[in-house]
Amino acid sequence: MDREGTGHELEGSCTHAKMSLARRCEALPALGEALREGRLGASSASLIGRVADGGSVGAWVERAEARTFKHLREEVEAVGLLARVSGDAGWLAPPDDDTLAEVQRFESAVLAGEADVQMSVARARTGRVPLRVDVSTDLADLWMSVRDLHERRGDDRSFIATLARNITCTWIREPIERPFEGVYRRDRYRCQSPTCDRRDVGAHHVVFRAHGGGDEPDNLVTLCGACHIEGVHAGTLGVRGRAAGDLTWTLGGVLTVAGRMRQRPTPKK
Repeated sequence: MDREGTGHELEGSCTHAKMSLARRCEALPALGEALREGRLGASSASLIGRVADGGSVGAWVERAEARTFKHLREEVEAVGLLARVSGDAGWLAPPDDDTLAEVQRFESAVLAGEADVQMSVARARTGRVPLRVDVSTDLADLWMSVRDLHERRGDDRSFIATLARNITCTWIREPIERPFEGVYRRDRYRCQSPTCDRRDVGAHHVVFRAHGGGDEPDNLVTLCGACHIEGVHAGTLGVRGRAAGDLTWTLGGVLTVAGRMRQRPTPKK
């Protein structure tokens, strides 16, 4: 089933989030109406409230009705990223397929470690944000000692930049190519089930090897261990089609997702 409404996903579980959602529903009556009528859950409504205005809220509600919570969140995050990198703080409409594909290609390239990747959008603005981390006393003492040593050396680079460079030189001298790496990259190193975004993934054969399926990329999709073993092989998660096109997913016999489009259940006679 779609994960919206579970304790893990529901963003309106705290008082502050509920108050924020209430304010957005007051400002956007169409959003409040969709929530009251049960066409949207609180999590989806909260996501839409981040990016919609009076001109785009209808399109966002319509988009949410046709998406799982995972896919809706991806699209909200995509337009949020584009707004940040372009410097446009205005409210945005749902992304089209080409825009979403571009953002996802950018994400894949970043995760693959390509330093020279660029998106066809304006350069992102930069700024300073404090980073606070809780660590043990021993680790804090070690950190301060290494930082003091770095400062005494008079290195022009910042301490954090030096640490990052040392980690990169130590662990990424020779890229490790694992089987089906192209498939992992294509799928952004995420579980492709329409209700799961875990990253502990493996390659799944859409047409099982036992049924004649091969190792070609079109027949491979990334799934986390739970969706792979407890879902597909336990019979509660079905997937068919070609990975290069639109896969069709069936979850528990109650939810069907074709590509990114959630299918409405057929009314029982």
